[in-house]
Amino acid sequence: LPPPPPIIAALVRREESGLLDAGNGGKNYTKKDDVTNNTPYSLDATWTELESLATPWTRSRFSAAVASPVLAPFAGPRPALRALAVQTEAMLAAVCTDLVEVEALHNAETPALLCERYRDTLKEIQLGESPLSFEKVPKLGDHIFYDMTHNSEVLPVEAQRSLEAAFDLCLALCDAQAALEVAMRSSLDSAMRDDSGLPLLQKMRWDLRVASGADLGEEKAHVYKHDYLYGSGGSAEKPCVRTRLYFCHNSHVQGVAIALSRQRCAHAPPENESEKHWDVVAGRLGYLAHMALRLRRRRKTGELRVSCHLGRGEMDDEHVQLFDLPLAEVDAWFTEELLKAQDGSQKE
Repeated sequence: LPPPPPIIAALVRREESGLLDAGNGGKNYTKKDDVTNNTPYSLDATWTELESLATPWTRSRFSAAVASPVLAPFAGPRPALRALAVQTEAMLAAVCTDLVEVEALHNAETPALLCERYRDTLKEIQLGESPLSFEKVPKLGDHIFYDMTHNSEVLPVEAQRSLEAAFDLCLALCDAQAALEVAMRSSLDSAMRDDSGLPLLQKMRWDLRVASGADLGEEKAHVYKHDYLYGSGGSAEKPCVRTRLYFCHNSHVQGVAIALSRQRCAHAPPENESEKHWDVVAGRLGYLAHMALRLRRRRKTGELRVSCHLGRGEMDDEHVQLFDLPLAEVDAWFTEELLKAQDGSQKE
């Protein structure tokens, strides 16, 4: 293959594939499984007991999930997970029984492969038996949500019914699990808190500083990238940022949202009505979850402001504005969160 153009080579650092440059040599951009493995509850806990573990701003999401008609009949996670396993197995049995009747699946997948991916997932997470099966239920949810979207109509009638029942129960379980996971990941306890979103948060702060022409502080060394891309003979004397686009796993989008929510929601729901939408962070994010950060200047006053919107992706159309604040306040806010994480890591 021919070498990539210079501008692509400058943007893509091949020797650090999978790393996000955050001013400290890059950090592994992989979801921290150790965070969810420290769950302080058992599968035999009741929903009421688990609700006490949720933070005030995640409790509404958790309560709504466990009060749903599909979860209310179960006392806690274990019986609900076992029921989900039964429904999933019933769907697989119907598909395997009527393999000939199954029409073409999405992306030319065969019924045998469909059954195989479900069986592999069920074997891995051991619904209702493994202590971590509640934390891992979103893995099964990914398959169920995918087939409800792309394959439901071509499955045998019995398989469709079982898939629909599994979908409703799995969605409620995923919502409840997401609320508990976010409560733990947003904990101020250094052993539980999740800082996976901080490298991206630091990069966002840098982009805002470059775009506004502010002092880059300790991150001045990174401006050479912009110097190279725009060149000394460009129209702008200083490096500029018009649009920056980053791709990552949705857990890291949520990681940034959690990092931002700690200050406002760690102890109690925000009193300001305009900030009560922060509970959207406690919801489950889809594959197409995204966060949009916009810097704009007001024409009348010349004030620079930053707004942030969170889209939950393909799960639903929920798309909310998290904040709209002056640039100076946002910069101080981001800096405070980054310094807190740095102090915590030094103490450890």
